[in-house]
Amino acid sequence: MLDCSLQAFKESIKSKKVAVLGIGISNTPLILYLARLGADVTAFDRADAGALSGRVGQFEGLNVKLCLGERYLDGLYGFDVIFKTPVVRPDIRELVAERERGAVVTSEMEVFLRLCPSKVFGVTGSDGKTTTASLIYEMLKASGYTCHLGGNIGTPLLPKIDEIRPEDMTVVELSSFQLQTIGKGVGVAVVTNVTPNHLDVHKSYGEYIAAKKNIFALQGENDVCVLNYDNGITRGMAAEAGGKLGFFSLRRDLSDARAFRGGAPDLDGLRTGEEPGESGKGCERPSEVGKSGEEPSESGKGCERPGESGNDSKGSGEGGECDGGGEQPCGVGTARASRFPAITACVKDGCVIVSTSTDYVAPTAPVSHAATAVTAATADPHCAVPPAPVAPATLAAPPASAAVTVAPAIHAATAVTVAPAPTATPAVTVAPLDPPGAAFVSAPVMRAGDIRIPGTHNVENCLAAICAVWPYATRSAIVRTAKRFGGVEHRIEHVRTLNGARYYNDSSSSGPTRTIACLKSFSEKVILIAGGKDKALDYSILGEHLARSVKLLILCGQTSEKIKASLLNYLESSNEACATPIIECGSLSEAVRSAWQNAAPGDTVVLSPASTSFDMFRNFEERGQTYKKLVSALPDAGPAPE
Repeated sequence: MLDCSLQAFKESIKSKKVAVLGIGISNTPLILYLARLGADVTAFDRADAGALSGRVGQFEGLNVKLCLGERYLDGLYGFDVIFKTPVVRPDIRELVAERERGAVVTSEMEVFLRLCPSKVFGVTGSDGKTTTASLIYEMLKASGYTCHLGGNIGTPLLPKIDEIRPEDMTVVELSSFQLQTIGKGVGVAVVTNVTPNHLDVHKSYGEYIAAKKNIFALQGENDVCVLNYDNGITRGMAAEAGGKLGFFSLRRDLSDARAFRGGAPDLDGLRTGEEPGESGKGCERPSEVGKSGEEPSESGKGCERPGESGNDSKGSGEGGECDGGGEQPCGVGTARASRFPAITACVKDGCVIVSTSTDYVAPTAPVSHAATAVTAATADPHCAVPPAPVAPATLAAPPASAAVTVAPAIHAATAVTVAPAPTATPAVTVAPLDPPGAAFVSAPVMRAGDIRIPGTHNVENCLAAICAVWPYATRSAIVRTAKRFGGVEHRIEHVRTLNGARYYNDSSSSGPTRTIACLKSFSEKVILIAGGKDKALDYSILGEHLARSVKLLILCGQTSEKIKASLLNYLESSNEACATPIIECGSLSEAVRSAWQNAAPGDTVVLSPASTSFDMFRNFEERGQTYKKLVSALPDAGPAPE
């Protein structure tokens, strides 16, 4: 039934008994689509009719039955096809029993990938998926393609499949839950990073990593897999990728092909299975990581928990060792990549450099960057590739001159040093690569400091996107998008400037590592509003960053004590006095008032909770929207509104 054409699928689904688990924002269009195709649909959700009234009202006049309440799965019997919501494990007893009775258990994303007629770019990872997927979409769209964006980002694509043509480009954000059951690969796969996540749903860290690997497990030899070179887990995936390999890195010069002789080099000081970053910590034991999640239900985005449609829990953690239960989530094979890349993207001397092997030709690629890289008309006049120390061919090296420092206004973390504008054509370096006959062609793209979206982590996301779209998007579209793209809502989103103080909304940061990345995005110490629902994450990694980057800590929610303890424990262990005032509040409204009362001209106030939102809100979007409304209501003078 699934391995067929779109028309055959439509014919086969007619009159079939179809179950859809979860009536969330993403599943509601699916239910409508299936019912309009003539399926006999039953929608299941743990919530009651009152809580779902705004959605189930859309089913009036259609052949849609409802099975709601705490025992909603009791009615799951005798179906031909079951569309499970991603966060529901495929091995729960009700699904196992139905599968044994002959039911096809699938998901909206699995069916979409099997039927989609266009090239698909798939993005997964513990952090950065939404931003990277959005960048890929915008870069392709700016290059003239008709593009479609969906998946875990919040938009189901199967109901829109009739709008997608073979010549279009489709970009999907994929969670680990969605990836557990996909049966077809994507044309271009991107894994932004992997850190412990979703261990409240996955049986082990190893299972979580295995799910992430599914994004490239079914790729063919002409497909592309783009991996984060700076992340030990993702770098180790290179040996298993079946298609062409791509790497991106902020920490390593990947433009020199000689570095890949005999396999990809280790990062300095990075031991097998370790992640670069906070305190050198990497893989964690599930018991130390606790229960975390990246996107089980961000307002129903792709993977709602039935009856909890609208929750979010994007989080991750770092620390300790890793116990993968024999599934090798880290350890042997994760520190070195045994494959030669077809394409790399990195930052060198402040410039974004893309390097491709001379034999890398993407199928149906409309762009030949190698052919245009050495022309003055297409080169960024502020970005030149320095020649390699030893290279068989170096063209038009720029004149020696003093470097200048370019720092973005908001975030010193992405300040870069770049060469001044060359008077001649920028250099393109061709360096030898094993096996004999292969070589890299390196092309300058743009200054890293010109990437608009704040934070070094977002420079990394931009590198991933550039690596993915390079054979398909024009260089001018890539640069234009990077310079104009301001980010995704609820991710270091500027809300307003009031009395000289800037207010930012980073509500999507529902784990400590995300808040750490947010803090690194600002050059000055910030007034931080943090706290939310406790998901048993390890907050110890947060303490040092609070001490170094926060001038006033305002806490509210269940995790307040853990966040405060992380700061105080760090200060005690380092024999430092507490120079960071702490204010504890009972609500987000009270926290915003406290921030307003204490903010001075030039200050930065940021909501970056390091926690999920379930203690006070339905999802991180609602929390972010509430914060923005509270900030927008603050007066120029006088008492803050209640």
